[in-house]
Amino acid sequence: MSASTRYNRRRTRAITYGRWQPWASPAPVRAHLHHLRHQGGSYAAIGRAAGVSASTVHDIQAGKGRITAPVAAALLSLTADDLARPGIPASGTRLRLRSLMAMGHDCARIARAAGASPAAIRKIVQGRAAEVTPQLHARIRDVWQAWWDKTPPQRTPAERAAATTARRTARRHDWCTPLALDEDVIDCVGYTPDHGWRPATGTGTAPDLPAPRTARGPRKTSRSEEGTTMAFDPVPRIASEYQKGAAFGHATVMRQIDGAVPAGQIQQTQDAAKQTLLAAARTDGEREFCQGYAEAVESRIATLRDIQRAEPDAERQERAADSGPAAAASDAELEAG
Repeated sequence: MSASTRYNRRRTRAITYGRWQPWASPAPVRAHLHHLRHQGGSYAAIGRAAGVSASTVHDIQAGKGRITAPVAAALLSLTADDLARPGIPASGTRLRLRSLMAMGHDCARIARAAGASPAAIRKIVQGRAAEVTPQLHARIRDVWQAWWDKTPPQRTPAERAAATTARRTARRHDWCTPLALDEDVIDCVGYTPDHGWRPATGTGTAPDLPAPRTARGPRKTSRSEEGTTMAFDPVPRIASEYQKGAAFGHATVMRQIDGAVPAGQIQQTQDAAKQTLLAAARTDGEREFCQGYAEAVESRIATLRDIQRAEPDAERQERAADSGPAAAASDAELEAG
């Protein structure tokens, strides 16, 4: 995913959630950074403690660019004692893991993809880990980037049960899905998502990611393995007009779902949008874009209606589970380890 694509996605998400007021006064931040540097704090240590990069800290102190309000708040909250900690604050990693669980990814599946133990992942999810190593932070971030808009495979009864348990746990604890997280500030100390749990259907099925390479050096891969690596990128390198339309349609509907817009109203607004797009289409590419948009919208709305019809039964089953011995098993994902 290119830097411009990431920025545009973050900006659109921020505007959608009404939080695009990003800039803070630089003077107090630079003064505080000067104080921390005078006490022996390096750029890397300050950035690690605040959840931003060392280059960001350097640029802020050097007077380059502007400072977002959340980054300013994270930097201003630091003390000299914070800089002595060797790890990275676990808050951003915890939010990423919990949002993946809201999509149905269980701790064991995430652990396999991140090259960690399920017990370590559960400890972070439960909030029992204040810090994580830079290596684990980076691996979980990579998994999140690959799976943020995907649901787990449900090929077997065990996979279906694991996905159901993960979603139930996320819903019970009101954990948001990845779309509600602000990637610009997710690692900043004190960041809290603006929204809680929402049902999410995803754009497809998440692939089984290869285990991270160890320090022993890269292993040899076959040509077929190399050829499938691109499938792990959440955004295609070269997208067709149909794919672009489908992605746009999916994102539009998901923003309305996140905003708690009723399914009937979503249907009405999307029907009007489709008619407008079709009327404006002049080329084959534009018509292909409209087709992708229309089919993605219809698929997402149909899935939303299915979820809404199934919710009463799911709630009755959850109440029954909470009142019996199965209640303990439903939280086994968090209590184990």
